[in-house]
Amino acid sequence: MEALQRGHDKENIRNKVRTGMLKWHIHKSRRVTRILFRLRTGHNRLGAHLARFFSSHNPTCQECEQHEETIDHILLRCPALEMEREPISKFFTENRLEHCTTNLLGLNLNLSSTNQYEIQRLLTRYLKETQLLNRI
Repeated sequence: MEALQRGHDKENIRNKVRTGMLKWHIHKSRRVTRILFRLRTGHNRLGAHLARFFSSHNPTCQECEQHEETIDHILLRCPALEMEREPISKFFTENRLEHCTTNLLGLNLNLSSTNQYEIQRLLTRYLKETQLLNRI
């Protein structure tokens, strides 16, 4: 574990105490677990990622058509999805949590497992409501 952590630039890797999946990284639906894994690793089917491999692919967000379609944009900033993100934003505000992808994707090991499970539930609902579950 020490060899993995040494010199790593990602905070979640440096803070990890064991290898393997964390309990809140696994969802009862294998499909949702797979989608969350894609978001955590950055290997997904969003526009910006696909444009890296296919020059003909448009990296622009399909929702707002203004910005590059990245994980950060689609989960935190897309103006077209602001209403659907409201329950997540409310939870983060009420619990005084930083609204960032590290917390949203369950990569902050300092959060309690209760908060991690609630964030996962809210994120899963958001992905289903916005139909992003089918695109990621």
